[in-house]
Amino acid sequence: MDPVRNPYAPGAGQRPPELAGRDRELQQFEIVLERVARGRPERSMVITGLRGVGKTVLLNTFKSMAMQRLWGTGKIEARPDQSIRRPVAAALHLAIRELAPRHRAPERIEE
Repeated sequence: MDPVRNPYAPGAGQRPPELAGRDRELQQFEIVLERVARGRPERSMVITGLRGVGKTVLLNTFKSMAMQRLWGTGKIEARPDQSIRRPVAAALHLAIRELAPRHRAPERIEE
C-alpha cells in the first residue's frame, strides 16, 4: 500500500478518513438510541480492543450520534483512587452546557 494514500494513520482519538469495519457497532448504537428514546430497556455496549484500533474514535462517533438526537453525553475515566461523584458531576455539567444552545429555552439551562 502506498504510504501516502494509506487511510490508516494512527493517532490518539483522531478520526480516520473512513470508519472501516465498525458498521455493526454503529448500527447497534443506533438501535440503543432509538430504544432508549422510546423508553425501552437496552443492554449496555462494551467497546474493547488493543491500543490504536479506534475505540476512542468510535466513542466520539457515538457522542456525535447522540448529540444529533439532542442527548447529552459525558466522558468519565474511572480511577481506583478517586470517587466517582466528581467525574460524574463534571460530565453532567459539561453535557448540559453542550446542549444548552439547542434547548428550546436555553436561558433555563443555568437553573
